[in-house]
Amino acid sequence: MTGRSNSIDVILFDFGGVVAPMSTPETALRLEAELGLEESTLHALMYGGELWEAVSDGSITEDDYWRELALAVQHEPPRVREALRPLWEPELIDEEVVALVRSLRESYRVALLSNATHSLEGQIQRFGLEGFFDPVMNSSRIRLRKPDAEAFHYALRTLAVAPERVHFIDDRERNTSVAAELGMQVIVFEDAAQLRQRLVQMQIL
Repeated sequence: MTGRSNSIDVILFDFGGVVAPMSTPETALRLEAELGLEESTLHALMYGGELWEAVSDGSITEDDYWRELALAVQHEPPRVREALRPLWEPELIDEEVVALVRSLRESYRVALLSNATHSLEGQIQRFGLEGFFDPVMNSSRIRLRKPDAEAFHYALRTLAVAPERVHFIDDRERNTSVAAELGMQVIVFEDAAQLRQRLVQMQIL
């Protein structure tokens, strides 16, 4: 049960890396070996360049993404897509974070702003999280990505709330920095225990 903070109306979460943990470095190393790639290159190929930006802002489809990535790693698209599924689709959610979301929903509006593909909503459904976040703002559908300030302006307009009434939680400091510049309160997520501690310290939980 939470005690409501009078200064906050909305808790705005990121999804990947917060609600759904990222894959381990060991998984990436195993897949790099399987595909004959240099160590520590796969994450940058998948998420560090224009290809990820294009699929996560809706400029290209996921099929386009896998076709281009397959060309880059010199394998057939179906093999690449299947092999890299553990790095693409979260295999589990952080139940402790979900418990915090459940508690926060008793006193606040809880929303989601995530750099993601059109698969996000299916992942939310698969993990039984439908209705936990109101609304779900998916970069590939709103055509805006964090840390672009316009993504946060879109969220504020959609939520019809002033930035100082929003608390934003993300695992990337480049994203929380922009949110803070716009006037939001922020937490750079590390793990569920740290998040709970910070929420208690800020008298949100």
